This record gives sequence, structure tokens and C-alpha cells, in this order.
Amino acid sequence: MVLFVKHWANIRGINTPYRGTLSSYGYVLMVLHYLVNIADPFVCPNLQKLAPELPPGSHMSAEEIDKTFYLQGRNVRFWRNEEEIRRFADENAINANTESVGQLLRGFFDYYAHNAFMASLPHRRGFEWVCDVLSLRTQGGILSKTEKGWLGAKTVLEVQPTGAMPPNPHASAPSRLGNGLGPMGGAGSSTATAPKAKEVRHRYLVAIEDPFELEHNVARTVTQDGIVAIRDEFRRAWRIIQSAGKGQALEDLLQPAVVVDPKQERTSKQDRARVEALLRRLHGDLPPPPARGYGRH
Repeated sequence: MVLFVKHWANIRGINTPYRGTLSSYGYVLMVLHYLVNIADPFVCPNLQKLAPELPPGSHMSAEEIDKTFYLQGRNVRFWRNEEEIRRFADENAINANTESVGQLLRGFFDYYAHNAFMASLPHRRGFEWVCDVLSLRTQGGILSKTEKGWLGAKTVLEVQPTGAMPPNPHASAPSRLGNGLGPMGGAGSSTATAPKAKEVRHRYLVAIEDPFELEHNVARTVTQDGIVAIRDEFRRAWRIIQSAGKGQALEDLLQPAVVVDPKQERTSKQDRARVEALLRRLHGDLPPPPARGYGRH
């Protein structure tokens, strides 16, 4: 299901973050949200919510707990006992959903196509793009943008630390002046380069909380044009799915979108200009191309 959605998003031109749409990771989280929180009964359990606590009498030190359950200060604990998961699954103690992948895809597109009550799950409403934050760590999977404080776009400076420069191999050797400094006049210790600051634009038109780095919006790259395109594609997909169910489908769900990549277009024009300049150098001024007619002359 994830592979299908990623292929659909890519072929429809809404899977390119640098052009203002959503990353593949964002679509993966959207699929997981549907399977964990929306499908009824659920397809996937929330492995983070089912993560076992420390057993009574556990003597793990604070350092061991940090190494086991945290990575760079982020809580990465989840239910990871594969034998237990398989056993409970075989006993039908985890998942009672019997829908096919096709039925699940139908519900997925229904959920994100509009925020009214869903056709596939009449007791549920669709995703509210304007107000909702998709949050896998939250019971039910939804927070509000107000709760997160993700209301308006902002530009922040993100410091990107750089590693220390390797030590100067000549630093320990005395200089000719005998002052105990290296040939560059510095001491023998390594010199750290200054950290680099980069301006990053945070947008919250689409809000998808990273399940580990909770302050990070996975969809921060989505622009105004991007969210319009994404929502239009979900509506188009749902319209096609509905009409196909009635035997009236006139469009192909996976019809490639005609998307002009500005970088490729610019490169193509530059290449064409270089070729024309080279031909002029070789042959002088080029005559204009002949007009194309429809009959014989």
C-alpha cells in the first residue's frame, strides 16, 4: 500500500519537496496514520503506544536506559519483540481487519480527499487539512495546529555544527624562532571551525509531526501551490475511484501528470543556446527554420 501511494504521488507530480510538495516520508506517515488510527478495525497497532515499560525490579542504570530507549535525546522506544508480535497476530489478538489492499486504498483516498463524513466509513470525518496535525504518537493520531503552536510560517536559523579540523601535524615542532608555536603561529591543539547557520523556512500549511523528533514538521516544504496540488490530486483520485465503482471511470488514476521541471527546462534552453551558438561559429548566421505547411508546394 505504501509503495502504491508513493508511486501515485510521484507519477502525479506531488512528491518533490524542493518544488513545494511532500516528501516520500510524509506519504508513508499519512498511510500509517490511516492504517493505525482510521481504518476500522485498525490494520496496524501503534507500536510506540504498546512499548513495554521497564519491568518491575529492573536494575538498569540511567546510562543503560538512555542507550536503550533514547537516540540523540529522542525517545525511540517501541514494541520491538517480533516473536510476541507474530504470536499475537497468529492468534488474531492484534488485527481483526479483513479488508483487501484495494479496499484500504479506497478508504485512504476517501479520508484525505475531503473533511466531510467519509463514504467508506460513514461514522468518521475526513482529514481536516486546515486545522489538523497528523501525530502518530498521539492517541487517535490527531492534534490541532493550535495545540502544537504550528499556526504561521516562520524563518529560523538552524546551526549546523562542523567537526574540528584535524590537528596540525607540524604544531608540536618548534618554529625557527624558538617560540614553541607551530609554523602558522598557533598552539598544538586542533582548531574547530565555526558552526554554520542556515536559514530554514518552516511552513505549516500541511502539518505532519515526526514521530521521533516531535518539534519537526515533516511537511514544512509544502507551499501554498503545493497544498492546492496535493488536495486536488486526492480529490481527483477519489472521484476516479468512485466513478470506477459505478463502471464510469473516464480517467486513469495513474495517468502521468504533465509537470515541467523548471531546472530541466532552464538546462534545456541553455543547451539549445550553446548548440545554436556553436553552429553560428561554424557556419555563420543560420537561416530561419522553414515554415511547416500542410500541403505540397
